[in-house]
Amino acid sequence: MAYITTNLNKSVLFISKDLEQLQGQCPSYEMYEVGTGGHMINISDADFNLLVTGEKMVIVNNDLSVTLRDPIYNISSKEELDTIISYMKKKITDVLCFKKDGSFKNELIAYKTLLENLDTSSISFPIISLEKYLKDQNQPFLNSLQIC
Repeated sequence: MAYITTNLNKSVLFISKDLEQLQGQCPSYEMYEVGTGGHMINISDADFNLLVTGEKMVIVNNDLSVTLRDPIYNISSKEELDTIISYMKKKITDVLCFKKDGSFKNELIAYKTLLENLDTSSISFPIISLEKYLKDQNQPFLNSLQIC
């Protein structure tokens, strides 16, 4: 079972592939589970896989149901992808200083290393997303909504 975590206004804060990842992302996740800090919404693994690769985007409805829709953009150039990679590396660096040792911290470190060594010069554009590209190359990846 995967999860979408929102704030009280139902804006998506992060997504988690399972409870272990959720605990690594947000040690105080219980406040979302009981609705005091926001909401924790169960989603299927299939829906999570579409979200995490950027093949679909999510809308959280007022009744806390979710609607998946097609993305509104793709990555059309090396420069755009390089900008996204720079953003992801900075986000990981910012988050790592607050993470306790554990499997999620190790995932973050490994993903940052992969991004630092990724050769974007041979990629044919457009691509749906960095995550989908890495998945198609059988590389590990994290979505920006998993990095928190």
